[in-house]
Amino acid sequence: MHRASVLSKRYASMQPLQKWPSDCLRENFCITYRSVAWPAAVKFTQDFMGTERVLYAMDYPYQHAVDEVNFLDDMALSPQDKKRFLQTNAQTLLKIAA
Repeated sequence: MHRASVLSKRYASMQPLQKWPSDCLRENFCITYRSVAWPAAVKFTQDFMGTERVLYAMDYPYQHAVDEVNFLDDMALSPQDKKRFLQTNAQTLLKIAA
């Protein structure tokens, strides 16, 4: 819609974007997964956002984490990506010392 509006030159204030909206999303947001024990969804998000922008989350103590975390065993993640998902991405984002 934005591109079509720019090309139409109907609104002088509507100028071309400097970046694609998807690039702004990747650069400025992180995605957390909670209660989504579906490896395909996590993998898709990691592929789109980058493994450094996807984190695991839980509503402790209201969730039973064991069942939720077990789905990670079925995912094809490298040990490094699994550690990012479960630990280091949150440490980086929240500025928590390792």
